[in-house]
Parts: sequence; C-alpha cells; structure tokens
Amino acid sequence: MPKRTMQEVRKAILEVLRDGKPHSLGDLERKTGTNWLSVRKHVDDLIIFNAVSKKEFQKHDQNGRPYIEVTITKEGLFLLKKL
Repeated sequence: MPKRTMQEVRKAILEVLRDGKPHSLGDLERKTGTNWLSVRKHVDDLIIFNAVSKKEFQKHDQNGRPYIEVTITKEGLFLLKKL
C-alpha cells in the first residue's frame, strides 16, 4: 500500500467527522486506517485552520481514562468540499 499524502489523510479524517457527531481519536484511527499519533497531529493541524474542534475529558465513563473528542466545524465542512 503506498503512503498517503497529508491531504489524503486530512480528507479522510474530515469525511469521518462529516456526520456531525463527536469522535474520539481512537475512533478516527480505526476508521481512517491511520496511526493514533498521526491522527492527533493532523487534528492539531486542522484546528489551526478552524476545520475541527476538540474537547479533552479527564475521565471516560466506561474505562476511567482521559480522552479527546473531535468534531467538525462549518469551516471544516466547507474545506472538505474543496478537497
């Protein structure tokens, strides 16, 4: 499998988020087929462009671990159409 470009990975992340629901980094990792750390870095870059927003939680109800939820913004939906 050839290596994907940054644009392809970011587009895949935005496509998953298109449903408007919050997704965890782990969920994005599984649905895009991208390493968790790469997903986190791309999400941080997308935040700079105001394409997504993230919310950090101290404790998950099911496992007690901290986690991050990511949601798409209006600008992110607009950007997705351009990609």
